[in-house]
Amino acid sequence: MFEGQVREVIPLMDQQLTVNWNIIRNGTVINYQPFVNPISIHYNNDGEYGFAEFVNLGATGNHTLMENDELEIWLSLNDNSGQSLVGYATKTEPLSRESLGLISYQQ
Repeated sequence: MFEGQVREVIPLMDQQLTVNWNIIRNGTVINYQPFVNPISIHYNNDGEYGFAEFVNLGATGNHTLMENDELEIWLSLNDNSGQSLVGYATKTEPLSRESLGLISYQQ
């Protein structure tokens, strides 16, 4: 679940936030371009936009997540002047790489 707020002084023309992620295996990004999932944001009040949506980080096309893989995750959004989001959880400061634990069920 991705949930948070974006603060902006004037109403945003483009109200589309994007969750981006890479798969990192043995220290190397294995996908050629980031996986993306758009999330709608909604104006709450006083220049604050909120978002809350589930994102399937396992939607990786032809790539299979394996034990010890890591995900590098960041959010992107452009303001009305075309400037990108800055700060924590953005391209320049992605969420920390988290190791994935896999659980296998056998019948």
